[in-house]
Amino acid sequence: MNSNGLKTSKRIGEYLSCDPKQIRHALKDQKKKSDTDVKPLLGEILVQEGTITQDALQKAILQQRLDRLQQCEIFSNLNGNDLLALRECAFEITLEPHQEFITQDQPGDCFYVLIEGLAEVFRKDEYGEEVLLGRIESSDCIGEMGYFSDGKRIASVRTLQKSYLLKIKYNDFKKLLQISPTLALNFLELVTNRLRQANYRYQQSVIKKRKAEISLQYICEFMDMNEIISLRISMEQQIERIITTASKVMNAERATLFLVDKFSGDLWAMFAEGVKQKELRVPIGKGIAGWVAKHEKILNIADAYSDSRFDTSIDQQIGFRTRNILCGPLKNLQGELLGVIQVLNKKGGRFQKIDETLFKAFSYQSAISVENHNLYRKLLEDHEKMAILFDISLSIAHTLDLDTLFVKIVDKISEILNAERSSLFLIDPKSNELWSKVAQQSELTEIRFPAEKGLAGYVTQTGQTVNIDNAYQDPRFLPIVDKQTGFYTKTVLCVPIINRNGETIGVAEAMNKKEGKFVQEDETLLKTIVSQVSVALENAQLYGRTLEMKNYLTSVQNSITNSIITINNQWLIVTVNQRAESLFHKTQDQMIHQDIRQIIHTGNKSLVATIHRAMTNHMAVVEYDIPLLLPSCEEQYINLNFFPLLDHRQERQGTVLIFENITSEKRMKNTLIRYMAKDIVESILDDPVQQRLGGTRSKATIMFSDIRGFTGITENLTAEQTVAFLNEYFRLMVDAIFENKGVLDKFIGDGIMSVFGVPYTKEDDTIRAVRTALQMRQNLNAFNAAKKKHGGKPINIGIGICTGEVISGNIGSERRMDFTVIGDGVNVASRIENLTKYYGAGILITGSTHEEIKDHFTTRLIDHVRVKGKTKPIQIFEVIGEGRIPLSIAESYFCEGRELYDQKKFTQASEFFRKGIIDDPPCQIFLERCKQFIQSPPPSNWNGIWILHGK
Repeated sequence: MNSNGLKTSKRIGEYLSCDPKQIRHALKDQKKKSDTDVKPLLGEILVQEGTITQDALQKAILQQRLDRLQQCEIFSNLNGNDLLALRECAFEITLEPHQEFITQDQPGDCFYVLIEGLAEVFRKDEYGEEVLLGRIESSDCIGEMGYFSDGKRIASVRTLQKSYLLKIKYNDFKKLLQISPTLALNFLELVTNRLRQANYRYQQSVIKKRKAEISLQYICEFMDMNEIISLRISMEQQIERIITTASKVMNAERATLFLVDKFSGDLWAMFAEGVKQKELRVPIGKGIAGWVAKHEKILNIADAYSDSRFDTSIDQQIGFRTRNILCGPLKNLQGELLGVIQVLNKKGGRFQKIDETLFKAFSYQSAISVENHNLYRKLLEDHEKMAILFDISLSIAHTLDLDTLFVKIVDKISEILNAERSSLFLIDPKSNELWSKVAQQSELTEIRFPAEKGLAGYVTQTGQTVNIDNAYQDPRFLPIVDKQTGFYTKTVLCVPIINRNGETIGVAEAMNKKEGKFVQEDETLLKTIVSQVSVALENAQLYGRTLEMKNYLTSVQNSITNSIITINNQWLIVTVNQRAESLFHKTQDQMIHQDIRQIIHTGNKSLVATIHRAMTNHMAVVEYDIPLLLPSCEEQYINLNFFPLLDHRQERQGTVLIFENITSEKRMKNTLIRYMAKDIVESILDDPVQQRLGGTRSKATIMFSDIRGFTGITENLTAEQTVAFLNEYFRLMVDAIFENKGVLDKFIGDGIMSVFGVPYTKEDDTIRAVRTALQMRQNLNAFNAAKKKHGGKPINIGIGICTGEVISGNIGSERRMDFTVIGDGVNVASRIENLTKYYGAGILITGSTHEEIKDHFTTRLIDHVRVKGKTKPIQIFEVIGEGRIPLSIAESYFCEGRELYDQKKFTQASEFFRKGIIDDPPCQIFLERCKQFIQSPPPSNWNGIWILHGK
């Protein structure tokens, strides 16, 4: 039973008919896993371990929910059927500490029953400050009043500790009220009690107000309140007037006014009557004043020295004897504690009840005086800040230089927020970094870090404001910036800088508030500042990027190896890059504003005609290998690319002329780049021997691949679809070849020939060739999966690999050449690739290749054959995969049968081949051979070599 005499619910384990040892074992298991992100529930662990069934767990949960409902007073006396119906409508939820689940002025569709935990009810006033209204404890209902107001919430509720609740929707509850008169009566009684309590609080407020009015009549007889609340005096003068008047009004010997220090949380008094100290400080909770501040209640103590809370040290310091004390809190209109006022030693006796009433009225009026003074001071501060904001606007309006803006903005932020230092970080979208400028030794130094790191990164990613009191205790803080700048960060206020499109472009930080910590007012002010500077920052960045782009384009134009000239519609040259100066042997000054026809030698009539055609037709013109006669009578061959120059309105402003000087190196590179990876091409271009026409003899590994049944595949495709199909397929295969530093020799229909080991031999050429074959097969799987999604049929390929001696090199003329490979190894590789169809294998390699890769790949011997056109037999192996991979059952049957086959034990071999015939195509071939040899045995000198007559 709980404190209300209601039945309490038990833990879930108490509802389960389990051995206690099993429960304890599951609890230990739960504790071990509690460090993970998702803590497992006890019932789930018992189900996973097989201790209980899911049905048993569900019944236990429902019974526990029933008991939890009975904890709440409005459900306590319901009959069984009503409770069962209610149980089906109640849903359990678990909330972490400080989690808000009812929000003020927001609609809701349910109310809650707090089963276990603690919650608080609060409202936010018009200034955004929270006012605590009360606390919710176990068995209390929350949000039930919303049932009568379409779910509108008049206050917010959040948990103070981890809490368990039952959630019941209004629509479901309405149905239950209709079928359960007892529940309706209970609910009506609950609501009536809540309204009665609210009415009582209202009556109390009216009584207090009346007492305050009477007290004000007394106060007005003793003091001129207009003088007391004068806004133009200092806070010190204000305090002195209040305590002087308090002594007179309360007929006391002395008075003290303590105010709350918002930064330290202590109570402080600038002046205490009769005390020489300039300032007194009292921790909240210590002494009489500290106790009043903590509990916010009036204390009327007849004998100070008999009260354990009284601190006698001050009396001892000043030689004063405190007899009795009347002490009470000062609160503003929102109920917030401003301070504590106390009067000592009632003249002629002790403080009575009537004194308490008068004291409350005086405290109320004094609180208004202090609050008005604070508001006036805040108003003055706001005017000063508005002046600074105006100054910021003027400062940033006169520059587009980003470095200058950085300095001005961070200086103004530090000034207006009274911070030791400020910083400004902008997002670099290209590198996804945050960058800033910091002053070091009279220079601006740039610092950068990833956009998701640190407090600035957090604000960038979430768009939320961060205000922390101790930077080094926050895991999001990035100490590396302090290390780079030599600064020690304590308090931090960080807000996002948002542009006109609502995008976060950076963050502004203020660090180390000189007095205390950053408050809500500082947050608002910094947001106002960054809203002003965001436009200036964007404009400065745009201006900087424009200058950078202009310089960049000029640099790019000058670094391009082609000659670029732009002309206007009157044939006059507008721009010239450095290569064009070199090509035509004229400086930029000699060419700008000149007619292009005067720059081009008179011997280039066809070139002039081409320019005229480009200007007249307003179309791009591209021509290759065009002779150009230079003024020096030297002839060069160039490629031409002429196209219209358009402005932002797509109107023609002239023509761009690009002249590509075709050097032998470029010809060679254009040739080689089609066949091999870029780094291999660069090596060849650095080797003059490799650039000549001719061949080189070396060992290489040749690979042929081919699509199975390609003719049948293309029967249902148009010509365009066939080309698109091949282009996508070739792209995946060639990527694998180039990735493994292979050379693409040629495309043969739907086949590909590639070579590893030319033009330079490496120790791992053969390994890379076989690895490429496996990768091609892997890429094919992805290709087939994509086709299957769109209703296409998968394809298969066969790959043959041979290692041997070849001749490689450039064949053709100086102006037109091709890189190729010839040799016996090429022919054998082609034959091996064809044999993949015969054996039903994916990747076949020769014995010479197998010798070099057998320690790196899993293979199996397939056959000894003599192919057409060859007298010497070769071994054929199938590649299974890279590394040590176990063979499948069918593959193992083949290998065992293959050994018996070589020993001429055809009958025993047939048994193994027959076992693997379904899953391993080679088993079918060798089973047929065994049948032939059983009927017609081979000669005694048979060496196991099979002669193939077809290609």
